[in-house]
Amino acid sequence: MHRKRIWFAAFLLLALVVSLPWLLRLTVFHHPVRAAFERQLGRPVEFRTLTAQLLPRPALVARGFVLHAQEGFGAEPFLYAEEVVCAFPAAVLWRWRLECAQVNFLQPSINLARADDQAWNLAAFLLEPSAGKSDGSGVAASRPIFSVTEGRINFKSGADKLIYALTDVRLRLAPLAEGGWQVQLDATPLRTDRRLSEIGRLRLQGQVESAQEFSDLRFQVQVGLERGSLAQWVALVTGGDPGVRAEASLTVRFEGTPVAWSAQGKLTLADLRRWDLLASQRTPRWDCDFAVKGKDGWDTIEIEEFAVRSRQSEINFTGAVRDLFGQPQWNLQATSSRLVLDEMLGQFASLKSNVPDGTRLDGVAQLELAARGGLPQWEGKLTSAEPMALRIPGRGEPVPLSGLNLELSRGQLVLQPLTMEFSPGNALAVSGTWQPGRAPFTYRVRWQSESVDLSSLEQMAAAFGWRLYQPDRWEGQAALDLVGSGDARNGWAVRWRGRLELSEAKFYPPEFNQALSIPQAHLLWSRRGLRVDPLVLRLGEDQIIATLQRPSRDAQWTVNATAARLDVAALDELLNPGRRSLLTRLVQFGRSPQREWKELSLQGALRVDNLRAGPFRLRRLRTQAEWREGKLFLTRLRFRAYGGRFAGRLQGDFLADPPKYRLEGNLRKINVHDLLVGTSDLGELLTGLAGADVVLDAAGTRARQFVRSLEGRIVGVLRDGEMRSVNLLAAMAAASGPRLSSQRSLPLPVRFGGEGSITVP
Repeated sequence: MHRKRIWFAAFLLLALVVSLPWLLRLTVFHHPVRAAFERQLGRPVEFRTLTAQLLPRPALVARGFVLHAQEGFGAEPFLYAEEVVCAFPAAVLWRWRLECAQVNFLQPSINLARADDQAWNLAAFLLEPSAGKSDGSGVAASRPIFSVTEGRINFKSGADKLIYALTDVRLRLAPLAEGGWQVQLDATPLRTDRRLSEIGRLRLQGQVESAQEFSDLRFQVQVGLERGSLAQWVALVTGGDPGVRAEASLTVRFEGTPVAWSAQGKLTLADLRRWDLLASQRTPRWDCDFAVKGKDGWDTIEIEEFAVRSRQSEINFTGAVRDLFGQPQWNLQATSSRLVLDEMLGQFASLKSNVPDGTRLDGVAQLELAARGGLPQWEGKLTSAEPMALRIPGRGEPVPLSGLNLELSRGQLVLQPLTMEFSPGNALAVSGTWQPGRAPFTYRVRWQSESVDLSSLEQMAAAFGWRLYQPDRWEGQAALDLVGSGDARNGWAVRWRGRLELSEAKFYPPEFNQALSIPQAHLLWSRRGLRVDPLVLRLGEDQIIATLQRPSRDAQWTVNATAARLDVAALDELLNPGRRSLLTRLVQFGRSPQREWKELSLQGALRVDNLRAGPFRLRRLRTQAEWREGKLFLTRLRFRAYGGRFAGRLQGDFLADPPKYRLEGNLRKINVHDLLVGTSDLGELLTGLAGADVVLDAAGTRARQFVRSLEGRIVGVLRDGEMRSVNLLAAMAAASGPRLSSQRSLPLPVRFGGEGSITVP
């Protein structure tokens, strides 16, 4: 029983100790505790409630704690914390003097402000006078250890709060025996207007020596920002997305004073790539070792060393920068005696899509750059004294490159003619200019060649990830002098000027059954748009000579085409795989994901001297043609056939399913004998001259569908007609299809004439 009483008493004592802070409200000590805080912190304070804490060590807990700002730094307090814990030193029991050995701020919000006279509100807290103020007793206040848990540090310029802050702050300030502070900081940088989830953790540790003036405050700190994203680092500073990604790490050692400081460190970038690409295995790792000095704070930064290194290449920077975070004024020199071009191409492959892994660029370049003043005053050059060679996948021999000379002068980047020799007599020269320091960011690239193979151009473009003709393919020779220009900020949209001449070219679009032969084409780009004159196409044994013109990119094409002879069977062979009808293929063009034919707009004239379409032979065909929104219009349609002529129009709707057609017109003086002999097996059945007014509608894509859907009206006249002695039933059977076994024939010719009408149901 005695033991149970002891345990019960111990339990009551423990409960009393634990509950005492809640039972004991130290309202009577509110004023002396506030005075103790003000004496040690050096600023006016306020708090809402005050309680005691006995475990794990005796302490006072102030809730709703406010540490007011100094005059001149705005009305917002320097610090607000939901809870502040003041841990007592052991000496307080016999000295009867209330002081905090350690002050822990729980979830505080701290405002670091810089006044208009460039003074910081943190200065009075760190400097020597703030750590030793007396309460009038002649005894200076001791300096406690300050710590912050789950805090936030805001930055202000005058009364304006900046968009930069530190969150999830863990901070420890420990006083040093000889004066000054030991500093440890662990936080996450952020911008209040952007979500930065991969910024990394900022870690700072070091010490700050004591001083009477903030400008004399000496510090030695090690700063690290690890496992971060380069894109989010740039977004933290500029607020924009640079469009690239990389794993970044930074370590810097700062020492000096706020006015004159120096820094040595290392920046590492791994897997530098475009935002939507994965880094290739050839992407180099970039290590930047630097040593810089600051004068007048951050107004002037002198660069003693800034070396950018990869495994094989190195670029060195020296000089100074003024007003880095305002209107930068540069005075830098960048030099490199060894830039391995294949490494640069490996980095390019991670910034540009579709660069084949097998592409290699042999050679070494040299860089000299003098950046003085603003960008328009920069001067520099990139050259290569050694031979260069481009190795293209699928091409046996490398392509020699000569004349690499890239110069920057007066804000303009100039590429002197760079020659690529694919084979003897098969070369291309490229030159150009770009003005990166001006708005708009205009560029101009000139392509010149007296003779170059089109397939070589396609291979060269594919090696750098560009699609010159894709999804189409071209073969043949070209002579060109083209200038492409545009604004780099406008999606690199190109405006062309110059000429392109093709000879014995072949065009392989995916819609065609075989290559389209182009013996000759002359393309001329100017301010008036694009003109193709002439364009010579070969279909079988026939040629089509056309002229195309388009005043602007969005304007309608005007086409004039002529042919001395044209066989529709050759066109059908070009477009008709698997013996499907030509119209089926035409309809499928409109449904192809690669060709939106319904959006194509054409108008012009078509002239064919001799047209062969199946058994029909037409001469001197003339028409005005227009293709608009998936519909074909042939107006003023004229042709001659079988001694007579036709005048009318044809309309086709290729967006309908199945396509629909209407033919309207007038036939005059058609020789019935020649028509039957040339187009059917009726032979000598009928002679005479015929004429008719025709209105016919049909639908489908095949001849059988045309016959089944044919409807309309034919009102015709036959003059001087004569039906001769033939096996009539057999001839009719041959014309209509069903087999008739009768051998009955008419022994005598029958003459007749007159007019009538036929309605096709």
